[in-house]
Amino acid sequence: MEDVVNQRKNNSICKFLKKDLKMKCLTSYIIVNILYVFIASFLVTIKKISLGDMSKGYVALLVLNIITGIIIALKGHYKKNIIQIFLLFIVILGIISSIFAIKPKIAVWGIGGRYEGLITIIYYMSLVYLCTYIRDNYKKIIVFSIIFTGIVQCIYAIAQINDVDGVYKMIHQWNEIQFLSDGFKIPSEIWATGFATNPNFFATYMLICASLALGLYIDEKNIIKCIIYSLMMILFLFGILISNTMSCAVGFVGVLAFCFIYSIKNKKIKKILVILLLVGIVLFGSVNTKKTRLVKELFKIKDNSTEIVSGTAKKSYGTERLFIWQKTLEIVPENLLHGVGIDNYYYAFDGKALVSKDGRFYYDKAHNEYLQILVTEGIFCLIIYLAMYAVIGIRGLKYSFKNNTVYLLLPIIGYLIQAFFNISVIEVAPMFYILLGLCGSQKCEEKK
Repeated sequence: MEDVVNQRKNNSICKFLKKDLKMKCLTSYIIVNILYVFIASFLVTIKKISLGDMSKGYVALLVLNIITGIIIALKGHYKKNIIQIFLLFIVILGIISSIFAIKPKIAVWGIGGRYEGLITIIYYMSLVYLCTYIRDNYKKIIVFSIIFTGIVQCIYAIAQINDVDGVYKMIHQWNEIQFLSDGFKIPSEIWATGFATNPNFFATYMLICASLALGLYIDEKNIIKCIIYSLMMILFLFGILISNTMSCAVGFVGVLAFCFIYSIKNKKIKKILVILLLVGIVLFGSVNTKKTRLVKELFKIKDNSTEIVSGTAKKSYGTERLFIWQKTLEIVPENLLHGVGIDNYYYAFDGKALVSKDGRFYYDKAHNEYLQILVTEGIFCLIIYLAMYAVIGIRGLKYSFKNNTVYLLLPIIGYLIQAFFNISVIEVAPMFYILLGLCGSQKCEEKK
């Protein structure tokens, strides 16, 4: 009898070790995806490869993701999850949208400079699917990998704005002519872009990392780790500030507001007070050293908002976002069901591009991710996306308050807020979808 019991114990241990090994392999593979985005973005930054070359790597990763997903199913690990239904519908509706697209080829591969076509969208969804299988005790390994890439990017961006030699810098020429002591000249500014192609995209990456660090700090009880997480949060917040991206600053404020409620609910008031103090110090230091102009932009937005309420607003407010949104909404009814095609926004206006009022810019995105989905993929696809975000958000919310751990929910909140004013890009979006899958994993509602 004793031999039988021992045999059963040995069998259980073997099964556990095999399962643990598989989980380590899956976790390592997700990290491979993160490192690919990180390394490829750097190579794009230093002009060794193009953004199109980077997107081709997503095709190879998509094939590997599909193979991995099939192996999971064949090994009997598949479990029904409503999130997977959402992912399936997004892919199906994306295929339909691509078939009826203005430019079907662009719908499949994406427009030049963006490359967020059907293939890329399916790649994103495959990341969500695979990450729903990651167990809770492996999630932080993936999170730390994302934070590591964020730290490197933030340090690189700081080197950019300080004009360090050997660092690739993007110079932005302002439109306004400013009178200086040596005569009239067009002022310029070094942008903080990290490994992204625009400060807005870099800021989104910093917002994701800052939210993760903030969540880890609030959840942590060890003093040393708390200090480390708070320093990370300070670094990433500084990254948001030097990017001068208001949408991500608003996203971070939304994250702070949720943390305030969460901290009161879980009696962690001291921690949120420390965070608010640190945020104030970083903000004060950044303004006084003239590393950010976000505070000035905030006052400008306040004045603009007053004019919007009074009905005297100009369409140029918000870097013409109101103008873009208005024009986009005008064409939605005629493209309501399946949209104009994935990444076909450039051709959405009777086969032509939307031109800025001064005629200097052509827009290839709606500068609002929800409007972008609506006009390019149709109303049903937008509903599925919103339903998926709602289900994952509710799961994350329940899990956070039940288990006193909020680090996975915060970046979702921050990203979805900034998405109202920003666009999805291949340098950043994979991180969001990885975290979306981790937050909505099949064990997210279980308390261990």
